[in-house]
Amino acid sequence: MNVTLENHLIGDPTFHFGTKENEKLNIQLTQNNNLNYWKSLLKKEDPIYQSVALRKIAEKEKNFSSTLLQYFLTSSYRTVRMQALKLLSKYANADFKEAVKKGLSDEYEMIARQSAIYAGSIGDSDLLEALAEAWVHDKSRQRVQYNIESSLRVFDKSKVETVFIESLQKSNRIDKEKEIADLLLSFRKKGYYELGFEKIMDRNTSLEERIDNIRVIRNYNFHQHVDSYLALLHDSTEPLQVRVCMAEALGWFRFSVMRPLIIESLTKLSQSPSIEKELKDEIIQSLIRLQGYNALVSLSPRA
Repeated sequence: MNVTLENHLIGDPTFHFGTKENEKLNIQLTQNNNLNYWKSLLKKEDPIYQSVALRKIAEKEKNFSSTLLQYFLTSSYRTVRMQALKLLSKYANADFKEAVKKGLSDEYEMIARQSAIYAGSIGDSDLLEALAEAWVHDKSRQRVQYNIESSLRVFDKSKVETVFIESLQKSNRIDKEKEIADLLLSFRKKGYYELGFEKIMDRNTSLEERIDNIRVIRNYNFHQHVDSYLALLHDSTEPLQVRVCMAEALGWFRFSVMRPLIIESLTKLSQSPSIEKELKDEIIQSLIRLQGYNALVSLSPRA
């Protein structure tokens, strides 16, 4: 159904939803860069003002993540908590990870789902316990379950198995023994993405197939394989097309717990006097994505 201003359901193109706001936000958003003004809006008991104010302040202040975390943890407004979570992602630091951990059990399903997605993008094993708790005790929210299970693909399978079985054993679920058996069975099977990793590292695999599987890791950041990815990237005996594709893919690890290591390794390789121009150009682009997204990098380089 097409619901536009010109083709409105009630047939009146002049009709619109209004609000009793006297701040003239549209004008302020385009013309007012005064931080004190935006901070004053945080005192208003209105989620619209607070959400907009948080975004405007975050654009100007680099050290704002602790304040964002407090709003995420304490605000009664769902939209304010969602705004705080999204803004925290730009910092990719410990405050962001803490918000993701808490967000998995948020009563607002969209926050829980987004937290599950972010957990996979971060890839820190510290998040596995919270993921397991949500997976075991939040079965009624099927979309949250789906996002959790999707994110688990990028974690170390042995760590996932240990944490999730422990969480199931502590639970009071009636069929937990069967669930544990099913979980163990699923972890014993070699999945599509594991086969994909083997194809990436196998020089006997065709060039096209290796590149196709490298492109997959742009959307599924397999953090536990970063050391292998970097070794391939630094190996001058590998085909240039494979190395260039890997350099591009690593630029998508912008939330990853391994991001500091990736940045360090890419920077070192880019400074090599013998590096090919095509590869160097791609590495520089990835560094811009990894560092330009936000320079604040404080997550541990190891899960």
